[in-house]
Amino acid sequence: GAYWSQAEFLNVETLIEPQLDQLLRNLGEAPIGVGADGLSYRGEQTQEETQLAGFVDVTWSFTDDFRASAGARVSRTTFESVSTMSGAYIGPAPTRSAPLEADESPWTPRFGLAYDLTASTMLYANAGKGYRTGGRNAPLSARCLQLLAAAGEPVPEGPFGSDTAWSYELGAKGTLGSRLRYEASVFRIDWTDIQQRVTLGPCGVTYTVNLGEAKSDGFDLSVAWAATDDLSVDLALGYADARFARDIFQVRGATSGALQVAAGNALFMAGTPWQGALGVRYDFGLGSLPAFVRADWEYVGDNFRQRASNDPRTNGFNARI
Repeated sequence: GAYWSQAEFLNVETLIEPQLDQLLRNLGEAPIGVGADGLSYRGEQTQEETQLAGFVDVTWSFTDDFRASAGARVSRTTFESVSTMSGAYIGPAPTRSAPLEADESPWTPRFGLAYDLTASTMLYANAGKGYRTGGRNAPLSARCLQLLAAAGEPVPEGPFGSDTAWSYELGAKGTLGSRLRYEASVFRIDWTDIQQRVTLGPCGVTYTVNLGEAKSDGFDLSVAWAATDDLSVDLALGYADARFARDIFQVRGATSGALQVAAGNALFMAGTPWQGALGVRYDFGLGSLPAFVRADWEYVGDNFRQRASNDPRTNGFNARI
């Protein structure tokens, strides 16, 4: 098959800081001339992304019980971005960046094996690659560049690249008798060149950069049991250990210096490793009407891995009392 899409995005960031000039004076710095409207910064970024892709998926049955599948998606992605900035941080006149054009040609394969162990039990193995396109950050203001230079911090690159993830899964699903259904699997995910939002400390601007590698290992189990015609029980249990796989330093590409994220830190948006849920439902008649009662219990475990903001080894450590 084939796929085509075209999308336009508009990102707007506005800072209203009517007391900024007074704050700068109190800190012994020169005011930047915030107007009566209090606007210190406004950035508008327009981006147009076009994607053309072709894909194929093939399944081959070696026997009645054993089959293999393979697929691939090849695409061509292009995007164009333009940024306009205004406000006291920028100066008396708005600035507009030159258009940035970039293109990528990702290839994302998928492989699978399935075996029917019995008429009611299937074993399977899957592997596949995921992909997310890159983009461009809005240009930094002259003041932000000056603050970065004064602090001795590097200036991040405007464009950021794509990130990719390979996932691997082994599992089984089926039924036991006529009343119990189950699904179980173990998995691993390897994520590289992660797109992350970071904050440039001296000027408080957030930026997207490609930082680090991450891994996630775990399993999941779900069971649905119809104990009787009226009583049903469902159980779900999962474990996922998602963490950064190597140290990330403040200066991109560095192997020493200020540590931004330490290997073993939990991913920023990762939940707790252990999670579970149990539900019980009983159906009955209430006169001529159907009715039921249900009880649910959920469990969320502790996160045994530190986040970078809680790790004293990193420069983002936030100590609170």
